[in-house]
Amino acid sequence: MKHVKTQFKSQLAAWRDLLLKANLQDSPALWLLRNNGRTTLFYLQAMTRVLAAQDDKKTWLKLNARFKSIEDVLGKIDYFEGLLKDFKSNRNIPRAVKTSLDAQRNALVQVCDALLEKDGWLSVTAPRFDKIKKQLKEVTWPTDARFQAKLHAFYTEKLNAIHARLSEPLEDLEADVHELRRDVRWLSIYPQAFKGFVVLRRTPSTAAKWAKYRTPEILNSPFNQLALVPEITCPIVLNDNQFYAMSSLISALGQLKDSGLRVEALSHELQILSNDVAQDALPNTGALGRNQPSVAQILDQAHMLTKQLKRDAVFSTMLVDLPAKN
Repeated sequence: MKHVKTQFKSQLAAWRDLLLKANLQDSPALWLLRNNGRTTLFYLQAMTRVLAAQDDKKTWLKLNARFKSIEDVLGKIDYFEGLLKDFKSNRNIPRAVKTSLDAQRNALVQVCDALLEKDGWLSVTAPRFDKIKKQLKEVTWPTDARFQAKLHAFYTEKLNAIHARLSEPLEDLEADVHELRRDVRWLSIYPQAFKGFVVLRRTPSTAAKWAKYRTPEILNSPFNQLALVPEITCPIVLNDNQFYAMSSLISALGQLKDSGLRVEALSHELQILSNDVAQDALPNTGALGRNQPSVAQILDQAHMLTKQLKRDAVFSTMLVDLPAKN
């Protein structure tokens, strides 16, 4: 049985269903962003990433680029949406800053709407899907057993790479913290994209060092529920404690990253405004409140998190059949 083929086509169908609904909206891009379109694109990217490491590399890389181009712009729109939401009720932030952020968000919405149209994703006929259908006819789909072996090697390589990176310094919000979070997040996305090919081994008793990661939010997250598929007989098995610890890191780094981006975005906008307004007439990043940490403090917190996961050997012991590494 070739479950990979079935699962990929299912996600592709889900993406088409979203686009059919988005095409009825004033802005397809905004509708997709606000209706979980990025999640489906993440799954499609994850699938094409892994498949590109196996066979028909050229085809899968082309498809990955198509999905990524849309998701990248949606991610940028989401960034401005988040800033506008955070700044909306803050009276200490000048209206001009909010107006500027809104204009940047709207410009990206137009870019994404145009890209969806240009690439042939929209309309009932949606020519892009016809092209993908032709591409998939030329693909050699792996058997479940072959794919499982390749996925195991792929996942192991990525886990080892992250384990090594936890020793590296975090000196820049975007290049270090945000990039690390992106790469760790893919390790959470792959099991969701390939349902049944990766499962969790439940721990009957939990050592104290894992308890801090097993919060209700983490345990109940829909992204941490890895369903069994009975037909897939030899799935990759992950230790649940380590998987939850990874999820906790993704969440914590996300919060730190967002906090830091607020500081950097406001600082950037205030710098632009200072060209038109006297510098002493403008607030500084303290307008975000007393509890807003500085970028330096955020980097320190992120460093402490990664050091803790390194000590707990989260990524080097996540795969059940891997020996522990310290």
